[in-house]
Amino acid sequence: MSLESGNFPDLLKSAMVTPILKKPTLDQNIFKNYRPVSNIPCIAKVIESVVASKFKDYLSCHGLNESMQSAYRKRHSTETALLKVHGDVLRELDDNKMVLLVMLDLTAAIRSITTLFFTD
Repeated sequence: MSLESGNFPDLLKSAMVTPILKKPTLDQNIFKNYRPVSNIPCIAKVIESVVASKFKDYLSCHGLNESMQSAYRKRHSTETALLKVHGDVLRELDDNKMVLLVMLDLTAAIRSITTLFFTD
């Protein structure tokens, strides 16, 4: 009924959040060394899986996936993304073109969000 009506019961929207130490060697007294793990009710997880599956199928059937997207797609991964970039770089170098690769590390941004989560 939840999928047909578009309503998700409030009871299933709550989660038990447990802070888990990222690595056993980290200081337990520093909040940023923890990551939040949300445990949601089992039926909510089942509904989430069904919706995600239907959504992926819809995007795939209607050709709405980004052609270069590797995340959340079958037979695509960080490895396939890396191979694509590697192939592109080699192809440009073979054509005697200059290659400039800019990389963005979001690790610090994620740490900041986690820190804000625990300190607010």
